[in-house]
Amino acid sequence: QQYVVALNKLTGDPVWKTKRPEMTGSNGDFHKAFASSLIVTVDGKDQVVVPGAQWVVAYEPMTGKEIWRVRHGEGFSNVPAPVMAGDLVCVCTGFMKPELWAIRPDGQGDVTKTHVAWKVQKSVPTMPSPVVVGDQIYFVNDQGVATCASTKDGEVLWTKRIAGNYSSSPLFADGR
Repeated sequence: QQYVVALNKLTGDPVWKTKRPEMTGSNGDFHKAFASSLIVTVDGKDQVVVPGAQWVVAYEPMTGKEIWRVRHGEGFSNVPAPVMAGDLVCVCTGFMKPELWAIRPDGQGDVTKTHVAWKVQKSVPTMPSPVVVGDQIYFVNDQGVATCASTKDGEVLWTKRIAGNYSSSPLFADGR
């Protein structure tokens, strides 16, 4: 059973519990996800963006009511945390065929066909999270390929193989 639950931070008691969208396939291992959520503000209203197997969904943080959803395919075991890049939510789609999707978070309902702004379909991580710096998004895939893409249109600006395999995420601090 896939669901999202909000807990009272003082007691641990559930505040709300919302079922995730229906998924294809019967193998429960392909229905798992491990990514952190992201709180964004769109038109003055907060959303909690929750990436997961096959879907990324935005909910009202206080009620658990679904705002919008995007089906990203058969991806599962999502680990990378979503990030905000300007007015786009960027999520990695997980295992099977890892891709980086940029989504406009101002829709309602299933916005898969209308609100995906761009995709990067090569050298996307299944474990490390991306980082946004200005108008660029940086990520390192699990096999050590670093990529920089434009947050405006997803155009890959450069890629470079670096030594080793990666599970850790790049960070940006103090201009570095």
